Parts: sequence; structure tokens; C-alpha cells
Amino acid sequence: MAYNLEEQESIDNLKGWWEKWGTPVLVVITLACVGVAGYNGWKWWNHRQTAKASVAYVALETAVNNQDGKNIKSISDGLIDQYGSTVYGPMAAFVAARYAADLSRVDSNAIAIPLAQYYAGVGDYTKALDALDRGAKYTRANAEVWQKMFSLYEQMIDPVGGSIGAAQWLQDDTYLNRMVKGYETLCQVNADQLDDVLLTAENNAFLNKLLAADALDPYDFVDALTIFSSLGLDTAYLPDADGNGVPDCAEVQEGSVTWNGGAFTADSDSTVVFSTVLKNEGSYELAVESSDLGGVTEADVDGAAVTLDASGKAVIEADRLGDSDEPVTIALHVRAGTTVSHVTWNKQ
Repeated sequence: MAYNLEEQESIDNLKGWWEKWGTPVLVVITLACVGVAGYNGWKWWNHRQTAKASVAYVALETAVNNQDGKNIKSISDGLIDQYGSTVYGPMAAFVAARYAADLSRVDSNAIAIPLAQYYAGVGDYTKALDALDRGAKYTRANAEVWQKMFSLYEQMIDPVGGSIGAAQWLQDDTYLNRMVKGYETLCQVNADQLDDVLLTAENNAFLNKLLAADALDPYDFVDALTIFSSLGLDTAYLPDADGNGVPDCAEVQEGSVTWNGGAFTADSDSTVVFSTVLKNEGSYELAVESSDLGGVTEADVDGAAVTLDASGKAVIEADRLGDSDEPVTIALHVRAGTTVSHVTWNKQ
């Protein structure tokens, strides 16, 4: 196609301009397109994050309404860590702090556990124990609250039954002593009322360790860790929350015996059964101390007979832990007149 001189000159000028400015123009257009796409992508991602955060925030509100201190801590932490750029991150931090502040002003046994769960979740064990101590004043005969209280104790301080990080709280006996005082408060509550509060088998197994560690004189961190990691049963430190002179985890299934702390003397041919809950599998050594081992005619663990050697010991493999439906049982069949002074079952 032929162009006149004026048209050809315009075309040549346009070509020259494009050769000079074409690349920058394309770059600008490309960047503009990328910017628009990036902005739309950011809007989509932000909308998606906000939608996810809103779902988590609804769960947080549900946990607050249910006074579920443990979930309040985990959900609010998740919102702050994962969705801190949305409005729900700061809101979650505010809700969690307000929850603790509101509960701390209420005097009620229903408040103690969720408030203590929250404080334990954020690592403030002093405030957690303060909440449990205050709640104990109102709990009285509510067995469920007492059981949750000792379960929370275990989660806080037992590096085997609770969490590995709990070992740091055993470096001295400060927290341990406060938990023992909680047990002593329960004993006093039972002494003051007609209806006794009894704990779960898992609570009693934990208390067995707690009381054994409390008896260390002088207190030693390594020895305390050893107790919590290896003790399956020690009759010298069994809890007796109802104060009837019989360990709470012991039962006389046949005959009759006279108790003296964790020791007993058979008044007639008797079968005495101890129950415990294990948190560590492995080889456990059963040791029975008696001035007349011949009077211990038979022993069994979970219904399986074991043979005691001349020193009253036997090693048993234990693989049924605390998540099972039933606690582990140790049964001793004892002749009349025989005194069993001490029974231990420790992981080797």
C-alpha cells in the first residue's frame, strides 16, 4: 500500500518512537498487570484467611461459653500465630485475657478448674495453683471437681503422665509442696463431712508418686524425676484421702487384715489387691517385704501368677498403660498371722 510523503513521515516517526520507548512501555504495562493480579491474589488470600479465622473465633467463643480453659488457650494461640494479620488475632488475645480476668473475680468451685487450665496453658503455674487453692474452699463434696484438680496437677508436674516440659517444675519442691497441701485439704474436707470424696485410680497413682517425692529428705531433683518415671506402686506412700486407715487403692477381697499405714497383717487367710495406673511400659520389679515370706503363698499381676524369689522379688513385663480401661492389679495371697511390711513395683 502506497503512502504519501506526509503519511510515510508519520509512520517513520512512530517506528522511531516505538524503537526508543516500546520496551519501557511494555514493562510498565506488564508491571501494571502483575500488580493488578497480585492485588487480586492478596485480596483472595486475605479473604480466605479471614474466613478461616472467623471459624476459629466462633470456636473460641464456644470455648469461653463452656468455660473450657484448655481449649481457650490453644484456640487463641492458634488465632494469634496463624491469623495475626486479621482482625481476629488481636480480638483473640483480648478475649483470652478478659476471660481469665473475669473468672479470677468469681468465687465458685465451678470456676477453679477452667481458670487453672487457662493459667497452666500459658505457663503461669503459680496463678493456676492459686485458682485451685481458692476453688478448694468451695468444692467440698464435689468428687468430679477434686478428680479434675488432681488430673490437672498431674498434667502440670508429671513429666511422664503430664508433659516432658513438666520436669522443670520439679527442680525444687515448691510446686510439689503446694500440690501435697491440696491433697491435705481434701483429707481435711473428708474429715469434716459425712460423704467422703474418693479419687480415680489414675489420681491415686499420681498421688503415690507425689507423696513419695515429697518424702525425699533432702529433696533432690534427680531422685524426684526417677520417682515420677519409674514408680508403679509403693505402699509406704499410698494416699488415704478418706482417712479410714486403708490405702485408697487397696482392697481386701478375701479374709480380713489389720492395716498399719501401707503395711498389713492378715487376721485370717486373705487376698489383698492393690490397683495402679502405669504411664511407662517396660520391665517392672515386684518386691514384697515380710518377716515371713513363706506366708505370702501366691502373688499375681493382672490375674497372671508370678513367682517370687527367696528375697521376695519378681520381674514382670508391663505393656498396659494408663489409656487402658482398667488399672493394673497386684494381688497378694497371705496366710493368717503374716505381716507384709512393704510392697513396691518399680520400673527397672
